[in-house]
Amino acid sequence: MEFIFISMPYARFISRWFANVPNINLGIVQSYLRKKGRDVGTFHFHLEFIPYLDNLPPHVKENLFTLTEQFGVEYMGLDYVYASLLFEERYLKSKERFKERLDSLGLSLSDFEELRDVARSFVDACFSRLIPYLQNTKLMGFSCSHYQLSSSLLLCSRVKKAYPHILTVFGGKDCTGTFADDLMRNVDTVDFTGTSECEITVESLLAHMSDPGNQFYNVIYRDKDGLIKKSPVRPNISINSLPFPEYDFDTFPVRKSDIILPIEFGRGCPWKRCSFCPDESYNILCQAKTPERVTSEIAHYQSISSELNNFFILDSDALKNRESIIEISGYLEDRQQHLDNHGPTFEG
Repeated sequence: MEFIFISMPYARFISRWFANVPNINLGIVQSYLRKKGRDVGTFHFHLEFIPYLDNLPPHVKENLFTLTEQFGVEYMGLDYVYASLLFEERYLKSKERFKERLDSLGLSLSDFEELRDVARSFVDACFSRLIPYLQNTKLMGFSCSHYQLSSSLLLCSRVKKAYPHILTVFGGKDCTGTFADDLMRNVDTVDFTGTSECEITVESLLAHMSDPGNQFYNVIYRDKDGLIKKSPVRPNISINSLPFPEYDFDTFPVRKSDIILPIEFGRGCPWKRCSFCPDESYNILCQAKTPERVTSEIAHYQSISSELNNFFILDSDALKNRESIIEISGYLEDRQQHLDNHGPTFEG
């Protein structure tokens, strides 16, 4: 495969809105690049995490569920567990201080070590899944938007150690803005960090790798002297001209009837400059899909399988046009009225 795109487990991996929803970025890029004749593979490893836990002793699985949910990101969150593996040497040096923090919560170091063992073995399993494809892979990407960065970096380091010829690109809200510079400065297994949407970014990187005379866009990178540079910026293509996301449903460990398909209503933020959102650093143009595009996408999935009945609305804020909202709502209401109890469900 020329390009492999990966989504590692989310922090809220128990919620069905994360455990049953394919990563739409992977779906779009797979469809977009395959239509251009590129050999692309996508691995929705976040969908495989809970099924993987079924092989563990019941008390270990329950411990993981309980501790990560109850104590969150700072103490027992999944990304925090992966970070302790990623920075193993620092973790071991600060183990006593870390034990004190756990003791203050009534937790033991053995609890945390147990979670580390689970996380480590899952990364081993992910790496084993990738091995048949890596010899011919040119570029590997990681989508990081829901506290997925540490696990992605950990798997990336495993791949880079075994296959140093593979270039890597990271993107998503976990690694944007000024943090992208820090990531490039401190983590040598990352070759590019995306600063915008992934379609143009990945396509231009693949074109550059085929012919170094081709310019790449929308990334932070290191030049031949190790200096951190920013590539030229190129606007993404219209959201209404992108192909429908493509998923290899038969490879998912989730039944089609349980899959929740993300439907992207728009991109970017119509409000701008909210203090809690990094969209400004994303450099994303605010776009909205037409009502016809949204309804056609829903119909497309149902034409693939009558079991694909559950949908999750993404970025509804982009629909500032009231006529669009009314038209799409009317379509959904009409569809619901003409289907039995096994018909589509829609969540926002």
